[in-house]
Amino acid sequence: MMTLPSMDSFQQYSEYYDLLNRDKLYEQEAAWVAERIRSYLPQASSLLDVGSGTGIYTEQFQKLGFEAQGIDLSENMVSIARSRMPSLAFDVGDARHFDLQEPVDVITLMFHVMSYLVKDADIREALHACSKNLNENGLLCFDVWHAPAVLTQKPEERTKTYRNGNLEIVRNAHPTHDEKAHTVDVCYHIEVTDCDTTTAFIEHHLMRYFFPHEIEEFLKEAGFELLEATQIATGSVPSQDTWGVFYVARKTTEGHQ
Repeated sequence: MMTLPSMDSFQQYSEYYDLLNRDKLYEQEAAWVAERIRSYLPQASSLLDVGSGTGIYTEQFQKLGFEAQGIDLSENMVSIARSRMPSLAFDVGDARHFDLQEPVDVITLMFHVMSYLVKDADIREALHACSKNLNENGLLCFDVWHAPAVLTQKPEERTKTYRNGNLEIVRNAHPTHDEKAHTVDVCYHIEVTDCDTTTAFIEHHLMRYFFPHEIEEFLKEAGFELLEATQIATGSVPSQDTWGVFYVARKTTEGHQ
């Protein structure tokens, strides 16, 4: 077995990302998000998917009638998205610093993209970038790890096995919880067996969880009005059993510079 050194998040991981997340309900979740968007902004047409990964959410939003495009920090992810959906625009971009040629009606950050921004400065920069690239009264939609659930359920080690023909992936997740920093460092040990060859590698995904009042303050400071905070795809009120909370906010001003 060949073992590779630890790499930046999603660099090696990106090759197997879709298989590892094949059970995620992208279509159902995107349809629910689109419904929420149109309930607040019926005329919304243009959408930027920030942290678009391999582009599955972006593709779903396009199918739902939006003029969708995506940006992601990982060149590997962007390459995969472009090859899968050559008709859509995908670019390499940082959630904290990006500039579109034209502002859009909606910006989404799906699958806990915002939780990868672990510092207050990162959050502020990302929200400022979103505000700058949204049309007046545009919508911002994102989900984050929910602090009450993380603190109640506690991160735990987990092992999952995925198979696709001759390919087998075993992913072991080893979390390190820093309650003071409100972060969880999820260390993934991944073994990939393709026929008779096995390769192993390690990746660290540092995630931040948020209390609702923190999100509301960040949004207010950046010139956004919080419209709702619910469980994605169900609309249920968040609880200690809700690991991820979905937020919708409306741009009202340019916020603090």
